Amino acid sequence: MTITLPLTYLVRLYFPRALHTGADVPGIGKESSLPYLHSDTLYSALVNTWADIGGDLEALVPPKGKTSDSWEPALFISSAFPFAVNPDEQSLDYYLPRPLLPPPNFRDPDPRSREWQERRYGKEVKELSFVRLRDFCKWIAGDAADPPAFPPAKTGQLLFRAQHTRDRLTEATGVYFIGETATDNRGSGLYCLVRVRDEALFSQASLKRLFEEVGRRGLGGRRSTGSGFYREEDCEIDDLQRSRGYWQQLLNIDQSAQGYVSLSLYNSPQIKAKDCYAYRLAPRQGRMYSTQVYDQSRRKRVWMFAEGSVFYTRSTDDLSTPPGRLVDVTPDDFTVHKVYRYGYVFPVTIPSLPCRSSSTD
Repeated sequence: MTITLPLTYLVRLYFPRALHTGADVPGIGKESSLPYLHSDTLYSALVNTWADIGGDLEALVPPKGKTSDSWEPALFISSAFPFAVNPDEQSLDYYLPRPLLPPPNFRDPDPRSREWQERRYGKEVKELSFVRLRDFCKWIAGDAADPPAFPPAKTGQLLFRAQHTRDRLTEATGVYFIGETATDNRGSGLYCLVRVRDEALFSQASLKRLFEEVGRRGLGGRRSTGSGFYREEDCEIDDLQRSRGYWQQLLNIDQSAQGYVSLSLYNSPQIKAKDCYAYRLAPRQGRMYSTQVYDQSRRKRVWMFAEGSVFYTRSTDDLSTPPGRLVDVTPDDFTVHKVYRYGYVFPVTIPSLPCRSSSTD
């Protein structure tokens, strides 16, 4: 049984300058930058911008006295992944996180063929971070490629900018380096998928305006040095409701599927070890940001399932309403309002799952 998802938009963002998204594991003296943007970072920017322009906050965060267990947001988002112009095909290549299940070529019933494929391509596949949309759809559908060659994702160039600090008392100088992802002007950028529950509140025009306002404030870190900003003309939005081909395969929900892969960070107290097929964990920490107060207290640390993690479909799952929650990470000494981390899954169903050899990657 296949259920078509409600209204879903694709939002493309071009960054004229660089973008800094802090790595999951902070560096010492040299902080790297991720080539994509986690869903909780993007959702935080949307919530704060929505509050700034006078939107109803209860559409994106639970009202006072409620938790996310008895409440759902008006929209669900994926993380923001790279895309780039393909000059050969005069089209855009959209990249998605490598799903944590073996490629179809590694599932050959002939043990000798399977062993040869794993020896020949195993390291290459394991080093992949992203695959193209078409390869992603074939991967989860079990359609083998010969050979299983996946072109590297065009994720922009990682550059490091030198910064320094100076001690106020001793005037001693310390040098450190900040990583930034520089994208080709109009040749590449980041995109995300937005699934809308309340079309009256978030029409295509209002959603575009919201993302344009986010661009004026900037995404990610190091915004004081110009990183993360984009202009109105750098934000494009497409309606995928009537899409065909690979997008239709990606967005349609099959309730009879054996499993699903997440395109966002995911956190749910209902998920047990037996519900996980293969996963990676991402630590989420750092300081809070709010447009209502200047306090930048450190949020509570939380672990989430990373993008690309694969789960079994439980009998109680209704993937047309994504499971997950907003995780309360409010500092103990902060009482102005609640602070949340976005942890709803953005699922892509997998018809059948191969036998697994381990639960992690």
